[in-house]
Amino acid sequence: GTLSSKQLGKLGKSVYFFSCLFFFCTSLTMSSERASVMIQSASDLSRQDFQTMRLPGTQIDSPLNIGVDDNLDLWTREDKRILYRNYTYSNSAENAMTDLSFTAAGLHKKLHFDPSETTIGIVSCGGLCPGLNDVIKSVVYQALDQYGCKRVIGFRYGYYGLTKEGRKNTMILDHQAVANANLMGGTILGTSRGPQDADEMTDTLVQFKVDILICIGGDGTQRGAYSVHKAITKRGLNIAVVGIPKTIDNDIAFIERTFGFDTAVQEAVAALKAGLCEAKSHLYGVGVVKLMGRHAGFIAAQATVAASSAAHICLIPEHEISFETLTALIARRFERYTYVVIVVAEGFGQSLLEGDPANTDPSGNKKLGDIGVYLRDKISGWLKTQKHKYPESTLKYIDPSYTIRSCPASSNDSAFCVMLANTAVHEAMYGSTGCLIGYWGGAFTCVPVPLATKVPKRVDLQGMLWRSVREITVSKRRGRVGANDEEVDVINNAHSTATDNSKEITIDRLNQRVQELESLISAVRERENTKERQLEQMKELNNTLTKKLPSIGSDRASQSACSPRPSTSDFHGDDVKLLEALEHRYADLKARMLQTQQMFGMVNGH
Repeated sequence: GTLSSKQLGKLGKSVYFFSCLFFFCTSLTMSSERASVMIQSASDLSRQDFQTMRLPGTQIDSPLNIGVDDNLDLWTREDKRILYRNYTYSNSAENAMTDLSFTAAGLHKKLHFDPSETTIGIVSCGGLCPGLNDVIKSVVYQALDQYGCKRVIGFRYGYYGLTKEGRKNTMILDHQAVANANLMGGTILGTSRGPQDADEMTDTLVQFKVDILICIGGDGTQRGAYSVHKAITKRGLNIAVVGIPKTIDNDIAFIERTFGFDTAVQEAVAALKAGLCEAKSHLYGVGVVKLMGRHAGFIAAQATVAASSAAHICLIPEHEISFETLTALIARRFERYTYVVIVVAEGFGQSLLEGDPANTDPSGNKKLGDIGVYLRDKISGWLKTQKHKYPESTLKYIDPSYTIRSCPASSNDSAFCVMLANTAVHEAMYGSTGCLIGYWGGAFTCVPVPLATKVPKRVDLQGMLWRSVREITVSKRRGRVGANDEEVDVINNAHSTATDNSKEITIDRLNQRVQELESLISAVRERENTKERQLEQMKELNNTLTKKLPSIGSDRASQSACSPRPSTSDFHGDDVKLLEALEHRYADLKARMLQTQQMFGMVNGH
């Protein structure tokens, strides 16, 4: 068949739109590395781990007709899978892992819930993160405008809002309530930490006739959501629980990227550049910037790479080094430059701090010591002991953590939040439950909560991200000074080597200074001899002129005979001018001679 010009125009627009969407989605994979999940072999995982639970029955036709006018099939097939590992080895037992795959998340033709009778509840928990309000707003708009759901309600202040005491703070979320929410940081629902009783929270859902609960939070929040899901299942209730992962550290396993991470890196880069400005403005200046990262150093590592050489030493929890190694790296940097910027993730070096391991926050997380303040004080003390090598050294400390957590999302993060929220509503309406919406290999996925919380996600020290960090930071091997080679590379005699090198440099500088002083003394002596010769010549010239002057009386003659410098009143014409010039020259030479003698005395004194 043939297409009209109007149809061709529509097709061109559609192709352009989805091409842009594809490239946008694929660009998101640069946020982290899939290989950083600590899975060692296929025996650690099974296909059952990747299976998403769904409420029985999908008989309701979806009210969404997106793409129908343009003959585009945007529906997600039920048998579509997203590969966990998209590469293979030529001969390895690990090839079995290529069979593992996630359930694809997206738009469905048939729904489990009738939109006109559906109530959706939203709760946000844990620490603040850029993009929270974007997600809340997008869930509300998708539910009300696209699906036509009955209502959306918000439970305030985390899981506390689902308790008997906290449920009285519940609010209705409509267009007016969320209209400008995305322009602000934080969360309009409020937040809190700590678990609550799952049965009590389930009672609240039943009381408010909630059909779908959207839980926005990190791994602790998702564990809490799964406990509610189990309580719902035990009672045989028809309620879906779907999570939207929120962790600014980007440390939830089996998910490449979480919202807020892009904004955090962007703001962290600004902090690193501020630290660079401070350090570079001082002789042997040190800038220390502390960033988020309790157990994973993704923000610190990504910001180091993105800042384009604004950070010179990167310290993350996955790669611990001693304080002696750190000072050796600083000394290495100072061999070629007079400034250094150190970026440290908050979870680094906890073994260096004195703290109670049993001291935890309401969520059960160990309370961390302040490694930023520790390094600030320790490095400052070390610099004082090295004043002979690094004069005028100073340290500036920057901690932008709460500023970053509370800022609005970047444009890239905002777009990601919209897609996450829309996909969460699609899957919840379809009946998916006990899962969270992930992002993997350029596609949105359903990740069962037990799988997402099964293992930690950490920076892969053999992966591309950390390799990039190593290539641009301080190293004992390269003149570029890239940091954090293995302990065997940096620690072995690192401190003694740095000290020996510093001694050699100091001796060379002293020898050079001695030579400069000797040259100065010779120059001063030569100048003194020249002035003495000039003074003798002036005396001889004065005597010669005195002899040639006419006699003006015996008294004047006798006065002239005993005085080499007669008064100008005894002469006339050119002789008077010449004598005045000689007197000025004579006085100037005496003054300069005195200055030369004083300078010579100072030099001999030194």
